[in-house]
Formats: sequence, C-alpha cells, structure tokens
Amino acid sequence: MSVVFSGGYSVDADLTVQPQNTVALAGTAVRLQCTTEQGGSPGQISWVHDPGTTNSEVIVTFNCQPDSSFPQYSVVSSSAGQCDLVINNASLELAATYRCFDTVGLSTDAQLTVIGELLLSSHAGRHAGYCIGYCLFVRLFVPMKFCKSISGVG
Repeated sequence: MSVVFSGGYSVDADLTVQPQNTVALAGTAVRLQCTTEQGGSPGQISWVHDPGTTNSEVIVTFNCQPDSSFPQYSVVSSSAGQCDLVINNASLELAATYRCFDTVGLSTDAQLTVIGELLLSSHAGRHAGYCIGYCLFVRLFVPMKFCKSISGVG
C-alpha cells in the first residue's frame, strides 16, 4: 500500500503481520503480534488499550517502548518492523480492544477476551453458599443466577 502525504511524497507501507482476536485464561501471558514493512524499524509501532468506555483509550506503548506506568505490558521486537505487545498476566480488567498503529497512520484492532475463575466463599456476603466452587466469568459481569446454573449447586 502506498501512502501519499500532503507534500506529494509517498511511502510504501503496510502492516504485514496484524494482531488477531484472542481468548486467554486469566493469569496467562498473551502476545499480540504487529509488524510493519514501512522503514523496517520496530520503533514505528505503538499500541493502544481501549476498554470500550467513552474517552478511555490509553497508549500503553509508544514507538515500541512500554510506558512504565503500565508494568503489565512488555514488547517483543526481535525483527525489523516488529513490535509485539505482551500482556504479562491477563486479567478481566485487561480484556479490551488493542490497536496496533504505525507512524504512517495504518492501524488494526484485535479483541482480547479473558476467561477467569472466581472462588466464592463465606466472605462473599449474601451470596455465600449460593455458588460453591468455581464459576466462569467472561469479561463482563455475569449474574449470580448464571453462576448457580453452571455450578450445579443449589
């Protein structure tokens, strides 16, 4: 793909490896891949975390350098133009859309869905004993009645 700038010059650019929608277990590491052919430098790729709420996008890496405010992220850039985002410990809070973009303005999104387990105990207040054991939760809050139906308890 050729990108033409206002000065009349153009640059051949493309995201040759794009991140894929991913489902991960809570607590595991996740790697979202992104590679650009433009210039061959991994420093040209940045990543955005977008949980989907209004004005909530956050740049978690800029020019393939993780922001120190977000220790849950790291990068792999072992080849020219590559900047893979690594989510070191997937959690329900990190389930979101992730956007890979380069300096030319090319971007692509991938959805991370995190599946976790929640152990309910007597400390769970009025829901104690309602769901004994593990209940499956996927990204969004799951009502306790669903927890009861999949646990087989009650």
